Amino acid sequence: MSRITTTLDEAQRELINSALPLSGATSINSFVAEAALERARALIEAEKRLYPNEDQAKRFFEALENPPEPSEFLKDALKQYLGSDA
Repeated sequence: MSRITTTLDEAQRELINSALPLSGATSINSFVAEAALERARALIEAEKRLYPNEDQAKRFFEALENPPEPSEFLKDALKQYLGSDA
């Protein structure tokens, strides 16, 4: 097991103490640990939705840095969007 130490000001401590009965936590330590784990899971899940794997992330950034030439379909769509004078 690891230990994490943090310092709370009075307002932060009171806020967390008020939330303890609502969360089911029995101590500030357990509340803070659970909140940190929940946040960590959410961040990791959000990252996975953006880049499901390393290969896809590399391909995405490669396409941003070196975009392919626009296709004829895309060129025609742009002309249509801008009007025939484009």
